[in-house]
Amino acid sequence: MRVISIRWSLFHTFVLVVALITGAILFANDWFGARAVTALAQRSIERATAHADSDLAAFLEPVDADLEVLRQWAAAGRFNPDDTEATNVLVAPLMAVNPQIGILTTGDAAGAHMLLRREGEYWFNREMRPDAPGVARVARWQRLNEPAAWVTRSENFDHRERPWFKNTIGQPTGAPVYWTKPYMAHDSKRPIMTAALRVDRPKGEPFVVALHVFVERISAFTTSLAPSPNGQAFVLDDSGRMLGLPRDARFASEAGRNAALLKRPRDLEMPALAAAVERWKEAARAEEPFTFELDGQTWWSGFRQVALNDRRSLWIGTLVPEADFSDAVRAQQAAVVSIGVVVLLVALVLAFFISRAYSTALARLVDESERIQRLDLTPPPPLETRLREISQLAQAHERMRLALDAFSRYVPTGVVRELLRRGEAARIDGREEVLTVFFSDIRGFTTISESLEPSALTQQMAEYFEAMLEVLQSEGATIDKFIGDAIMAFWGAPVPDPEHARHAVSAALRCQQRLVELNAAWQAQGRPALPTRIGLATGPVVVGNVGAPTRLNYTLLGDTANLASRLEGTNRVYGTDVLVSAAVRDAAGPGFIWREVDAVAVKGKSEVIHIFEPIAFEGQGSERRLAYVRAWGEALHAYRGRAFADALIQLEALSAAHGDDPSIEHLRRWATQFARNPPPADWDGATVLSEK
Repeated sequence: MRVISIRWSLFHTFVLVVALITGAILFANDWFGARAVTALAQRSIERATAHADSDLAAFLEPVDADLEVLRQWAAAGRFNPDDTEATNVLVAPLMAVNPQIGILTTGDAAGAHMLLRREGEYWFNREMRPDAPGVARVARWQRLNEPAAWVTRSENFDHRERPWFKNTIGQPTGAPVYWTKPYMAHDSKRPIMTAALRVDRPKGEPFVVALHVFVERISAFTTSLAPSPNGQAFVLDDSGRMLGLPRDARFASEAGRNAALLKRPRDLEMPALAAAVERWKEAARAEEPFTFELDGQTWWSGFRQVALNDRRSLWIGTLVPEADFSDAVRAQQAAVVSIGVVVLLVALVLAFFISRAYSTALARLVDESERIQRLDLTPPPPLETRLREISQLAQAHERMRLALDAFSRYVPTGVVRELLRRGEAARIDGREEVLTVFFSDIRGFTTISESLEPSALTQQMAEYFEAMLEVLQSEGATIDKFIGDAIMAFWGAPVPDPEHARHAVSAALRCQQRLVELNAAWQAQGRPALPTRIGLATGPVVVGNVGAPTRLNYTLLGDTANLASRLEGTNRVYGTDVLVSAAVRDAAGPGFIWREVDAVAVKGKSEVIHIFEPIAFEGQGSERRLAYVRAWGEALHAYRGRAFADALIQLEALSAAHGDDPSIEHLRRWATQFARNPPPADWDGATVLSEK
């Protein structure tokens, strides 16, 4: 094989590559131009449609969310439409933060009706009662809790004839939100859509609550969307009527928008828009971008469905003239041709000088590599070069030399020899053991980290880790790894520990005690507290050297580690700081005060696990805390015994005496549900968690 210098090899290769690339660019320029226009138009359509989809979802999402809130409030007895003043105080703030919701109405089958409508800076109420058909009490007010002047008037309105009521009152409890077709409002004659939901009073007949959305507000974001300089975005309902208007000077005023809303596209004197809608209908309402010709001009369009429920949808459309993209592509093609010719000429000159610079520096590095191979670790003269990669390679050589030099200074040869003799440093192996696994995580760490400067964050985390590791290591823990702000540790390997569960529980309690001191000190210094959740699990794992032949880690594998992580996350459901499995509680033995929190099936596991909270070391728990544990145990016993009414009474007493917490709220929610709808006969009292 003929051997040539790196200088001439680089020169010839560089010139050949530049020539080939330039020729290929010039040859393919025209061929790819049309494809570029097509790809650019499709991406623009897809991005604009996705953006409009996101905006429309954000516009409609609060409606469904607020209805669900009202249903829950009604079930809890907080929302009672028979009390108009209380309803105003409760609902007006929800409507104030969601301006698309203009009207709230309620009604029941007997004929009771209430309305709350926003009118600029004022609010309007209307009440109608079954004992006075055709008569309404109305009031207009500006501020909550101010006296309202109620007057009586004749009113030709019966909510029971409205579609939002007729199609909702007969639905079963828990049915999804019902959306109406767009229509004109009874009072304001403005186009609206209505979302309605059947809700149940704690006692009494069900009623329907409806939120009415002003259709004109959809145009607020469609008229602001610009997929391209001359592009448009719009929204249609299922029947093809306009709900969100495109950019056009005629729709700049409220009167212009209201005159166009709910019309067909063909009635707006916008030929391209009407043609796009017709082509889309002919394609069976496909959601892929498509193109069409109109008066010698090419247009791109795309549609996306936004489902309101299983019966009603909205359609977002995007319309862009192809000329918005083709002009820019042609200008780019001309620029590429000019630049390609210039680059080819300049490359011939630069290739020579660059190849010489590379060859000189690389020859020097070859010499350095040969010296390191001979373990000649004396410092070489510095290599001066402006080439970044060559400089980085020279720095890597120097770091390698320093690492080898440091290794020879700090690692005794005898230690290395012993590790190799035993084979533990480089052999993949594992054995099954019963261990206790510890997993901790700082609650709300992302928010905390965003509030601190990086230097302050690293300093406080160093203090945190130092304190936690001091406790863990004093209890004989093996620190497995740090995962961001989380700590994973275990007991029982590599050094056997018959009391691994007791040491783990003791470490968890001591960590929380130490955090009380640390958090108080940090907050006194103006720094944030670092509240920490801990999960413990005891069970069989595979422990040993795990990894690849080139990189090992002494760690463990198995469901027990996953369970410890799940229990750490489960703390957020019950408002606890430490949760352990029943296996930990049983293996830890005496010396601790426990509270059984629940029986759960954590995410990813079907097995029911009884989980416990270690309250304190024996003899250290306060009488108030011990009373809470006893009362909680009685409530939990009643709940599992299917005495849900008794459990609710005990939980209310527990909340009144000791304050509410997520544990109480969690059990109360399920007890309330089961008191109304008892669980099946084979119910085992367990909670299935859907979150980690």
